[in-house]
Amino acid sequence: MKRLFNLGIIALLVVFSSACNKCRKLDCKNEATCEKREGVCNCNFLYTGELCEEEIRKSYVGTYDGVISFPNPSNPFKTEETDLPVNIFIQGSNANGLGVNFTFLDTRYELTGELTAEDAFTFNAQKMTVDGFGDITVLSTSNGTFNGNALNATINIRLEDLPEFPLKLTFAGSK
Repeated sequence: MKRLFNLGIIALLVVFSSACNKCRKLDCKNEATCEKREGVCNCNFLYTGELCEEEIRKSYVGTYDGVISFPNPSNPFKTEETDLPVNIFIQGSNANGLGVNFTFLDTRYELTGELTAEDAFTFNAQKMTVDGFGDITVLSTSNGTFNGNALNATINIRLEDLPEFPLKLTFAGSK
């Protein structure tokens, strides 16, 4: 009788311990952790999905139509605006890599950046050459955010030959 009682206790312990660890059947991806009591994968900010199998950056890929604001070249105290499509694309093999390209004032910009949070990114400091202007540096203080299908970004540009005249572009658009 005592032996039967002990077997019953052991069986209950096995049932309760397996019920407390609902992660046994889950295969969380991309270094996600599993909440044992809930049986849910906890994704890091770069991934989403039931098993954290999808890169968040893929949801941001596409063309955002919007308006870019910039200082008036003849009067830097006034702001000009123009329609501008901005294209976001996957950059590199790391799950945080993003790229952006657009054409502004007859100059094609292609910048690389990285997600710094689930909905925010920073552009890497990079140089490009523009006909008639020489080398342009896009400062690393450039950044942006995603909010659903909306994109807001600030791009700081500085001409190496004229560092005293930085240019701040502000973009707001949506897919």
